[in-house]
Amino acid sequence: MVTYDEALLPTRSPIPEVHNACAPSFSIPLDPQRSPFFAEVEEKLTRVFGLRDFRTNQLAAIIATLSGQDVLVLMPTGGGKSLCYQVPALCRGKKKRGVTFVVSPLIALMHDQVQQLQLKHVDAQLFTGEQDTSDREMLSSRLLGTGEKPTIVYITPEKLHSSSQMTRILQFLYSRGELARFVIDEAHLISSWGRDFRESYVSLRDLRRDYADVPIMALTATATREQQRDIITGLGLRDYLLLTQSFNRSNLHYAIQKKPPRTVDFVHKWIMDKHPQETGIIYCGGRDKCEKVAKQLRDLGLTAKHFHAEIDPQDKMRTMEDWKSGRCKIIVATIAFGMGIDKADVRFVIHHDMPSSLAGYNQETGRAGRDGKPSDCLLLYAFGDYTWQLDRIRKDEGLSEENKLRQSRDLDDMNHFCTNTIDCRRTQLLSIFHETFDPSACHGTCDNCTTPGHMVEEDVTTIASHLVEMFESAQALGIKITKPMGVDVYRGSRKKDLLNKHFDRLTHFGVGKTCDRARVERTLQRLLDDRILNPTVGPSGSSGYSATYIEVGFCCI
Repeated sequence: MVTYDEALLPTRSPIPEVHNACAPSFSIPLDPQRSPFFAEVEEKLTRVFGLRDFRTNQLAAIIATLSGQDVLVLMPTGGGKSLCYQVPALCRGKKKRGVTFVVSPLIALMHDQVQQLQLKHVDAQLFTGEQDTSDREMLSSRLLGTGEKPTIVYITPEKLHSSSQMTRILQFLYSRGELARFVIDEAHLISSWGRDFRESYVSLRDLRRDYADVPIMALTATATREQQRDIITGLGLRDYLLLTQSFNRSNLHYAIQKKPPRTVDFVHKWIMDKHPQETGIIYCGGRDKCEKVAKQLRDLGLTAKHFHAEIDPQDKMRTMEDWKSGRCKIIVATIAFGMGIDKADVRFVIHHDMPSSLAGYNQETGRAGRDGKPSDCLLLYAFGDYTWQLDRIRKDEGLSEENKLRQSRDLDDMNHFCTNTIDCRRTQLLSIFHETFDPSACHGTCDNCTTPGHMVEEDVTTIASHLVEMFESAQALGIKITKPMGVDVYRGSRKKDLLNKHFDRLTHFGVGKTCDRARVERTLQRLLDDRILNPTVGPSGSSGYSATYIEVGFCCI
């Protein structure tokens, strides 16, 4: 894969590379600047948006859709995806104007973009379930009338699928040749790979069937090759242009630390030391935790608000406005927050809990530093976060066995990323997009490159065998052992709670007493990574809490 830097490209830029995937064919000129649409595109860019330059692949995407071609745009967060469809919506193109329908799952984002476009005197409108009925009726009358139509209409996939009124509008516009294109934002949500899959996106496959010759533009900031195939197949893209670029964000600093016991106190101190009075996002693994962490940070004097899917829509809008305006500095959120948010000065992203995949982590950290200035991405890692998520995947009756396997593999990759203290974070992260990155180009912008370790090859077969046999003996005796306990038992710890539970009777108790603790921990982690040992969640005595125990045996899900 050829990669591009993220610098602004002049309008007289080199020709972007067209990538071949699933054998697309191409009907646009190889040089977009020779297109008959180029002059109008350039004029709209300057007059309406006040810009002089295109970013990587924007021009190629714009010319392709104006030529009537399907386009799949893979662009990192902050790369300028919205311009790829907003500019062509204002141009005449092959279809001599018409209405552009933008499908997005994010009502807050749609409100924001419509507001910004209207300030630029662009006729952009919303069609959502949250609107007053009178507003929807007024828009419907315009779309079904003979007068001037809106330029862009933003709609959720749920409303597109369920509204008979919208179906009638689309059929009417299609019959009159006034349907310019469909734009599918956050297109990776159509993919069954990963946890972000949205059922409502499946219905978008009907667009190709019902409006066969209407161009489709799909955009995403995160799509592995498997997800790309799902997007192409799911939307029925044909004769499409695939545009990719480097996903490297050189201004971001990546670091992973072991989650401390008093996590919120640590986060507070970290923010005060590194980013006092600056804007940030903290991601948590659950709604209750978001609310709890936000309150604790407020009690410590920070302006923090929580955000998750169950909040009232009006409260969501107020929270978003407070954060964007600077009245609130910190949002504590689930992954429901962030997609498409246009805020350039986010100086830090903290993961209070481990994300479920590297693709998700890449997208969430990508919300920092969109202005190009240095920004921090901190992940607080705990093995228990991994096992809790793995247990949730296994118990999810709504997932097929295939999807359980996919998601557990994604989670394994994320866990390996967190426990890898040697390899450059960028090299690891970009590899999921099949992008090669030279660690020497990191220039110390990740923790592993800031304090590089060194590789030492050693044979730990004996330690590994002992550990497996030790856990087998525990299983046979019905004794449950956690990961830290396993290390203690092998090294012969005389801790009272271990001796009271007769752990000293286990096979190989104390055999590793001369072994460095870190070496035993690394060997145990490798056995877990390879699924020779398997984590499982169970009750911790009579406390009512859960703990993660280690068992022997490969488990594919």
